[in-house]
Amino acid sequence: MMLQTALDANKQPISEIPVAEQKRAVRILAKSIYRELRSQGYDEKQIVSLATELLGEVAKKMARPATHS
Repeated sequence: MMLQTALDANKQPISEIPVAEQKRAVRILAKSIYRELRSQGYDEKQIVSLATELLGEVAKKMARPATHS
C-alpha cells in the first residue's frame, strides 16, 4: 500500500519512474511491513515463512504461460 501510494503521488507509469526511486520505495515498504509484523508479535521464523510463501506465489505466477485477456 505504501509503495502504491508513493508511486501514485508521482502520477507516472511505473516504467517512467527511475529504478533507484522504485528500489527505495520497495525498501521502505519492506521495512514498514517488517516493523508492523514484529509489533504484532510475529517472530523472525514466522516472517521468513511468510516471505517464503510470497516468493512461492510469485514463482507460480511467473511459471504460468502468459494468457491473453
